[in-house]
Amino acid sequence: MKSELRRNRYNSGIQFDSDDGIKRQPNKVTGTMIGRIVQSVAGRDADRYFVIVAEIDGENVAIADGRLRKCVNPKKKKLKHLKLISFAGMECVEKITDGSCSDSYLRRVIAAFRGDADDQPQKKSSQERRDSSVKG
Repeated sequence: MKSELRRNRYNSGIQFDSDDGIKRQPNKVTGTMIGRIVQSVAGRDADRYFVIVAEIDGENVAIADGRLRKCVNPKKKKLKHLKLISFAGMECVEKITDGSCSDSYLRRVIAAFRGDADDQPQKKSSQERRDSSVKG
C-alpha cells in the first residue's frame, strides 16, 4: 500500500545537477539543496530568508518561508538570485521530503536561525489596548 504524501507542485523527483559550472554546494550529508536556508538577493522578496523545499532543475529551486510563500505554493527562484546561508538540519530535510513540513515549522526554523526570540510579535492584551486608546 502506497502512503499518500502532501507534496507541492515542484516535487517532481528531478535530481540536482551540479555539472553546469554554477558555483553552489549541496549539503554534504544529504547530497541535496533541500533544507538549506537562503536569502533572496533579487526581486520583490529581496533580503528575506527562505528554506529550499524542492529542486526543480540545475538552476531553479522552490523556496518557502511559511509567511509570504507557503509550503503548498512555493516560489520558483533561480539559484543565482539566492545567497546560500546555512543548513536547517536533518530534521527539516526529513520533514520536507516526507511531506509533513508545515508553514509554522518553517517559520520556527527561520526564526531560530535569525536568533529571533519569538516567531510572532507579541499581541497586546485587551486591557492594554483599552489603556492605550484612553490615553491617546
